[in-house]
Amino acid sequence: NEKSIVLEEEEESDIDIASYAYQIWKEATDKDHKLKDIIPALSDVAYSAKESEQGGAIVYTKTGFGNDVLKFIDKNKQVHCPSPIEILEMAKCPPDETASTPLEIHHDLVRIGVEEILKEETKIGGQLGSPSSIKNRLYRKLNNYQDDLKIEDQDLKKSIQDIYNYPLTQKAKELLSRQIKSGISGKGLFEMVHNLRLDGELCIITDEPAQSAARIICSMSLS
Repeated sequence: NEKSIVLEEEEESDIDIASYAYQIWKEATDKDHKLKDIIPALSDVAYSAKESEQGGAIVYTKTGFGNDVLKFIDKNKQVHCPSPIEILEMAKCPPDETASTPLEIHHDLVRIGVEEILKEETKIGGQLGSPSSIKNRLYRKLNNYQDDLKIEDQDLKKSIQDIYNYPLTQKAKELLSRQIKSGISGKGLFEMVHNLRLDGELCIITDEPAQSAARIICSMSLS
């Protein structure tokens, strides 16, 4: 994904997974400019395989709620939840590495991974993603600001509802993620959200709120 933010799931740590993933993309395309055309043109559900001691499958999905999720499923059909960076490291290989033969059960493993992703979204409230996602943190901070106001602000209420119901735009993710990390006040955060909403750049508004479904972007067999 050529976007500067490829994963909604952002860990609360010193390592910014979005910046890490973007750096992988930038270094690869700087070395081989053809990748800028080749990779975006790949169809969904594309898959490959590499030799690995782990054994299993990695699946990358985008859910109906706009969350990007990576999962690792081992060859015994057990779903594991390492950090996104650890999964990216598992998939790492040089440009000239020869693709290996996928595991015979590769697609079964991918199915198990997607089923687990959908189950988790239902359990945690898929609209918001995990507690560490930018969308979830934004929603909680604005709700806390609303509580502090002691009065109901209709513009704030509508902004919170949009954030809950619809995916954030790429611009909103990048801008608001930086501001939350910098410790912006509730008032300052709402002002930014309000301006983005007025400009139509806060959320991707559709006729109906997003539904819990998962689109498989790609997968890798670790054989």
